[in-house]
Amino acid sequence: MKKVLIALLCLSCIAVTGHAQEAAGSVKTTQPDPDAGKFKFDEETYDFGIIEEGPIAQCDFTFKNVGKKPIVISDAKGTCGCTIPMFSKKPVAPKEKGVIHVSYTTFGRVAASVRMFLLPPMRNKTR
Repeated sequence: MKKVLIALLCLSCIAVTGHAQEAAGSVKTTQPDPDAGKFKFDEETYDFGIIEEGPIAQCDFTFKNVGKKPIVISDAKGTCGCTIPMFSKKPVAPKEKGVIHVSYTTFGRVAASVRMFLLPPMRNKTR
């Protein structure tokens, strides 16, 4: 038996900041939209407690969009193949809730995290 802790160290939002090249060859970085959708998670970590090594453990992470524009999750990845996030690609409107379901194979691992990719891209955020 091992104590298993899934740390969704942020169900971290990776954001790739867009770049546009100007005619002179310089690079211009776009600024984040202050009205962009923002995550507010009910819980950012989940402790499965003591479970046997081997079975698949599952949990849901519920969030609310507290921003002014919809959130669209384009992709989410676990830190290894043992952690599989599932989510809807439908936009989550402001003041609405969304869920990220995470399956975790407990064999050989004690902790894992999930990273999310958003549309439109935002700056890196750690939660």
